[in-house]
Formats: sequence, C-alpha cells, structure tokens
Amino acid sequence: MKDGHVIGEGWHVRPGEPHAEINAIRSLQRESDAKGSTIYVTLEPCSSWGRTPPCCDALIRCGFSRVVIGSIDPNPNHQGRGIDLLRSHGMEVVSGVEKDACDKLNRAFFKWIQTRRPYVLLKLAETLDGKIACENGASQWITSEKARQRVQHLRRL
Repeated sequence: MKDGHVIGEGWHVRPGEPHAEINAIRSLQRESDAKGSTIYVTLEPCSSWGRTPPCCDALIRCGFSRVVIGSIDPNPNHQGRGIDLLRSHGMEVVSGVEKDACDKLNRAFFKWIQTRRPYVLLKLAETLDGKIACENGASQWITSEKARQRVQHLRRL
C-alpha cells in the first residue's frame, strides 16, 4: 500500500517457489515503487536462506517503510528474527494484526513446522456395508443435509 492505494499483491503458490513478499514486489510496476510504502503480510517475513532467499533482504532492498505482520513465524530459524532485522534497518514493524485469521490461513504450515506432520482433513461417507452407490451404479445421498453443509465448509478451509 502506498498513499492509501494497493500498488501490488502476491501470495505463496507452493513450497520452493517465491514467497508472497517476493511475488508482491514482482507485481509492482517498478520495484522502486515500494520505497516508502507499507507491506501487509500474514506471516513474518523469513530472515534466513532455505529453498528461497530471505524475504527480509528484499523488503530492505526495496525500501519499504512499514511492515504489518499477522503471525510470527513458528519456524525456529525465523521466529522473531525477521522483525528484529527489519527494525534494525529503520522499518516500522507492527505484528499481531488479525492474528487469529492469519493463524487459520497458515495452519497447515504451522502444523508441519511444529510437528513435522501434515495437516489433514478427511471427508468420508459410506454406507454400513461399505458401499458408495447402488449395484446398478445409481447414486443417492448417504449423508444428511447437515453433514453435506459441513463438507462444503471444510472445502472452503
């Protein structure tokens, strides 16, 4: 954001690819447009090398003046270090903004970092005899309307 207007946006598409901050910078008309602007992120920018370079370095290089963060990165390699690094370069950093919503958005990542296990949701419906359709292939609902609504909610997660 700059002067009350969205000037770029980005998101992390998949592991090993550029993080949201880098994609937001790439979406700018010119990288120099970032100078003096505010970037809003759901997760603390990374501060060390992994499969990608540290996002903090890019934010510093581009001259952002303010970083608004939803959740602190639970990864011990980053946890709070990004905030310290950005502040040491004169940036204003605000954290915990919409934390619950950001935590929810990042729950699969958090689960992996904290337990080394995937976040899994399972939708399963079958009849008592283990079937999912009639012998002739005809299908009918085998769950209640309430259960089907719950499934739609899970798909939106």
